[in-house]
Amino acid sequence: MDPVHVENLGIVAPVIFIIAMLCMPPGVGGGILFVPLLNLVGRLPSKNATAMSQGLIMSATVAKVLFSLHAQYTSKHKSRVINLPYVVLMLPCMMVGGLIGVYIYSWLPVLIQLILYVITALFGSALSLLKGFRLWRAETLAKTQAKLEVENSNSGAQGSPGANPEELVLPPLLRPISRRKAIGCLAGVLGVWILVILSRLILGSSSTESVVGVPYCESLYWTLSAVVVVVLLMVPLLYALIDRAPGSSKAAITLSGSLLGIGFLAAVVGISGGIIITPLVMFMGLTPPQASGTGSVVILVNSSSLALSFGLGGFLPASSDLWIIALPFCGALTGDIILTKIMRRTGRTSILAFLLSSLAALGAVIVLITGIIKVVNESETGKNPLSTGRFC
Repeated sequence: MDPVHVENLGIVAPVIFIIAMLCMPPGVGGGILFVPLLNLVGRLPSKNATAMSQGLIMSATVAKVLFSLHAQYTSKHKSRVINLPYVVLMLPCMMVGGLIGVYIYSWLPVLIQLILYVITALFGSALSLLKGFRLWRAETLAKTQAKLEVENSNSGAQGSPGANPEELVLPPLLRPISRRKAIGCLAGVLGVWILVILSRLILGSSSTESVVGVPYCESLYWTLSAVVVVVLLMVPLLYALIDRAPGSSKAAITLSGSLLGIGFLAAVVGISGGIIITPLVMFMGLTPPQASGTGSVVILVNSSSLALSFGLGGFLPASSDLWIIALPFCGALTGDIILTKIMRRTGRTSILAFLLSSLAALGAVIVLITGIIKVVNESETGKNPLSTGRFC
């Protein structure tokens, strides 16, 4: 089969750069915009557009992770932009949820997928908007208090008493971790990453064959899938057992359970999950920069394994067109630099939450429009938009 080519590169290339520049800083992969662009403007078939979008998302998330690491180790406050305990608890459960949800995705009618996606995107948008307003009020209050303290110090008046130490106690998963624990978390993340890639290659999928010839949806396939699920779920379980800090086990179970559900929902509606992961972890205590940096690691593992699987399946465009994969890296890096300067100048990280909310809402609108067009076209050809597919 001859490889397909991306058409209208003069339009597609700069738009890819702009999408990555806007989407990746708040922690959204951009697939909701990449796929329609490649499909409608680049003239790629749906499967090829999806495959190429995973490569673009991978490129953008590499830039995001590198930028987050740079910010983490050059910041004056040495705060963790990427929270490793969160990643260890989120990543395996997100992958397990995705492994289960993908079969529901294959079975669900197109119209139901469309409705679920719009609801999910709007829910993520609402969460981000609510968090943004809370942060905006807190930032405004902090600026007002700082101004009053300066005025009081200039007038010789005694400042307000410091905060109660009990109020400054951090939740278990947000506390500083030792070097030994950090190395253990990194080893866990790397192990999960390797397992996810190997499982996609060995098991295959409905669109890509197994590299070792495992028959899809037969007994050996399900046995190996069960082994992968058990091994992945052992990672957060081991973390909860090893970390004896008060309240840590409860927080670990809550976060892992939430990501299991998000992974399932993301796979059911066919997204990477960034529009819902980032708002959730913001509500669980991470700042917007921490939430986007931490969530980007999860998206990187998922997109890289999918891109490799699609690439081996022959769904990527011709090699002469693959240079555009570098554009999201440059776009995401540019967006992070610009947004970081804006946040430092204004002192408002809530901008990140508002941007995430806007992108999630925009994604809902775009998918709704393209989905309605697809449903209408299928109806005209005699296809029922409520007809179910096959699990395998």
